[in-house]
Amino acid sequence: MKKVMTKVFSVIGILLLSAGVTVALLAIFKPEKLRGLSRVAGGPSAPEVKADDFQLLDHKGRWHALHRQTDSKAVVLISTANGSPEMKEAAAKIKALRDKFASQGVVFWMVDSNPQDDRAAIAREADQLGNDLPVLEDRAQLVATALGLEQTCEAVCISTTNWMTFYRGAIDRDLADSSTKAGGSGNYLENALSRFLAGKTA
Repeated sequence: MKKVMTKVFSVIGILLLSAGVTVALLAIFKPEKLRGLSRVAGGPSAPEVKADDFQLLDHKGRWHALHRQTDSKAVVLISTANGSPEMKEAAAKIKALRDKFASQGVVFWMVDSNPQDDRAAIAREADQLGNDLPVLEDRAQLVATALGLEQTCEAVCISTTNWMTFYRGAIDRDLADSSTKAGGSGNYLENALSRFLAGKTA
């Protein structure tokens, strides 16, 4: 009888521990924030955050590593999620920015951190949007958590010289949260990249 009770308490302990781990993981990752339930968090800002290296596969199975991009001047990460109405509006703008800045040494990657979006679904969404940019799979939300990506269409720009971020925010005024739109020119991301490439503060 004593052995049976010991086993019962052991099983209960394991179940409680598992439940605690699950709750902790949900509290950390908060996938609902990456589903585009609200628009991107405001206008431009430039927090000085060090971007650690990461390695992810894109929707076509190609491997990408951040710190391998030393032949480029900057890497732009733009958060996305399948079914995002903001992304439907932003897709053409993102492609236009990529086309403008690619020859100047800027790499553009999309990052899908929604755990429910598998590679096949991401590929279908990219085809529907006419998106030919790499869409990196971040289903564990490691990159999103490290860089603080919480909304769809949020852009983070990283210098390959020191791996520091020099811009974070909306792509432009039309895609910014209406309550936090910045003044001045509405081409937030474009202006930040132009200033960075000119050696000025973004």
